[in-house]
Amino acid sequence: MNKSALSMLVFFCVFVSIGLGQKVVDFSGSWTLDKEKTELSRVGLYLSKIEVTQKGDTLIAKRTYVNRDGEHYPFTEHLTLDGQEAKMEIYDMPRISSAKLSEDKTCVNVVSTVTYYGDYGATDIQITERWSLEEGNVLKIHSTSKTDEGERELAAFYKKL
Repeated sequence: MNKSALSMLVFFCVFVSIGLGQKVVDFSGSWTLDKEKTELSRVGLYLSKIEVTQKGDTLIAKRTYVNRDGEHYPFTEHLTLDGQEAKMEIYDMPRISSAKLSEDKTCVNVVSTVTYYGDYGATDIQITERWSLEEGNVLKIHSTSKTDEGERELAAFYKKL
């Protein structure tokens, strides 16, 4: 084997080993909302805490939402990180979600549709979330919610307990 072919083989092996050794982000843990870093003035219902169990391609999120009156709304969501749809019902509202790991394996993107039945019929709420870790101990969830009435964005920060 000549030197250029050997160099190409070594380069290929190093490139493949770097790609195979790429570490997948792990969101496992108990997280609580950092109200000092998160702007909640325009939010009526917010995610106050989340307990995440992540094993392999499975993500289980025990979410607790709180409204302005302090009422808690917990639910548990089971997702796979391959984009497969998961269906559930939360307080008489159907929810269809899918989660996918980013290409560089440092973020998870969750896309959900929740159908709310109000006084004027059914309304779909489209929600996208991008989960990432900052400094290893801060979970950032950047979310966008869309309805017929408009769009709302929120960057929420959670401290690991």
